[in-house]
Amino acid sequence: MVTVDADGQHKAKDASVVAEYAYAHPDTLVLGERTFDEKKVPARSRMGNTITARAFRLVTGTEIHDTQTGLRAFHASLMPVLWKVEGSRYEYEMEELLACVDEHIPIKEIPIETVYEPGNPTSHFHVLRDSFLIYKNLFKFVFSSFSSFLIDYSLFSLFTLFFGTEYVLAANITARLISATANYEINRKYVFKDRGSHASGALKYACVASAVLVLNTLLLRFFISLNIAAWFAKIMAEVILFFFSWSMQKMFVFSKEKRAEIQRSAFIK
Repeated sequence: MVTVDADGQHKAKDASVVAEYAYAHPDTLVLGERTFDEKKVPARSRMGNTITARAFRLVTGTEIHDTQTGLRAFHASLMPVLWKVEGSRYEYEMEELLACVDEHIPIKEIPIETVYEPGNPTSHFHVLRDSFLIYKNLFKFVFSSFSSFLIDYSLFSLFTLFFGTEYVLAANITARLISATANYEINRKYVFKDRGSHASGALKYACVASAVLVLNTLLLRFFISLNIAAWFAKIMAEVILFFFSWSMQKMFVFSKEKRAEIQRSAFIK
């Protein structure tokens, strides 16, 4: 299966190359990677792709240099996963990448010729509208953690306000237990869309949450010992542990690797 943009940016020889690679690697999504040379690529396209690629790497941990390329190829065996991807236009292209990361489907970039007409008159990319469609799907990955942080921080502030800073550690632990419960349910149902054993997932999450709680408490005590205000120390600790918590949940608690391997093996011949 090969997709190409309709604005004349891709050549038949490049489509053939990515198709051949996809045929030889049926478990991989293949991307035609353009070279964003300042002399050939319009400023808005170059800047937009650079920002999106960095945001994608920051959020998912996967490095892709050309996230907006429309030249893509994949074996028909991946259709059970990719036909479930929602959206259209540039939104679909980003959703497709997120789905592959989520399902542990390898993504391979192959260099292709970069073709842009002067002034880029054939491009259908609308900066505001299509950028919104792209980024709203990226930031759904961090929505759950931010919601949990708001619950955690609000409760922490409330407890320290009423009981005083001498109970700051108890306030931190109590607030974290409540927010962690909410965070687990949001992640399980809406972020990672996990359909595995609820008991197993809850146990794994409890292990990760306990580790984060210990680290969070240690950092909090350390910052307070430096005479940093409790409210600011809490924010610092949360920011430091954000990516650790995200990585552990994605790889350990809500990992879809085993299910993805089973699904692919049923279709790859």
